[in-house]
Amino acid sequence: MKAKFSGHETFPIRYGWLYKILKYIENNDISSFNNTSVIENAIIHLGVGKNMVSSMRYWADACGLLDISDTIKPSYTAKEIFLSDYGDPYLEITGSTWLLHFLLNFNQSELSSYRYFFNFFNGQSFEKNYILNEIDTNSSQIISSQSKVLKSSVSKDIDVFLSMYVKKNSDAKKNQNQEELFVSPLSELGLIKETNKGFFHSELKYHPDLPVEVFVYALLMYVKNFSIDFKENPHQDNVRINFEALLAKPFSPGRIFRLNESGLSRFLDEASRYKKNISWSDNLGLRQIVVNTVLVRNADDHLLDYVKG
Repeated sequence: MKAKFSGHETFPIRYGWLYKILKYIENNDISSFNNTSVIENAIIHLGVGKNMVSSMRYWADACGLLDISDTIKPSYTAKEIFLSDYGDPYLEITGSTWLLHFLLNFNQSELSSYRYFFNFFNGQSFEKNYILNEIDTNSSQIISSQSKVLKSSVSKDIDVFLSMYVKKNSDAKKNQNQEELFVSPLSELGLIKETNKGFFHSELKYHPDLPVEVFVYALLMYVKNFSIDFKENPHQDNVRINFEALLAKPFSPGRIFRLNESGLSRFLDEASRYKKNISWSDNLGLRQIVVNTVLVRNADDHLLDYVKG
């Protein structure tokens, strides 16, 4: 991974941003957002300032929604979620927000404060400075590049991360206008709560509003990307993965969805009922999940299963 603690211009994801920027990119031939005429045209069409255009582009890329080569185009995932007739462009379904959360934090190429928290942080209660010092101390063990990580950049990135995920409490709402209350859809997931001013809590638990379809997609993507067994023989009948890996390894469903052992067990039970080719067992403390490799190879086919439900 390389360090990436900037680029969002200190703006969190806002409702409607991803659909707007993806629709704009789909309808225009764009080779780079560093081009002045591209930025000026985007400002006019999107109705936002230059920094917001840069932020919208950053979040679309951070969520894996852009294919960047000679030109910039919406990715397959972007087309499915935001640009298809059967998608959910305005994130009206809770499952879409859970899926967006997974896509944002499953990115293994760039380390940010939110990806550090959801993949490497081991606590449940924290202050901002605790996370800041953890990243400052531990990031060198995670990132592959030797570039210096500026503590000031990390601090701003944490501010954006918290404003994106922490839902405002009733006291804070009194001093804010309606637009500010609904800045980011990710805050609706309730993954992080401010218990006192400057103190936060993120409980590991079962999340009943996380659709099993999104959990299964995350499970398949984890196996596809991290199972050595699958990579060595992707055409075998089944692949096995242990429970502890799904619970605690970086980029696992347990990590990204903040699940405890009971929560992961319940979702695996639901997954085995939802897909007959997924099963798991707990025999004398040896907990293994068995997944049919056809499902893994075709993981993207399950991207929007939750919509059909």
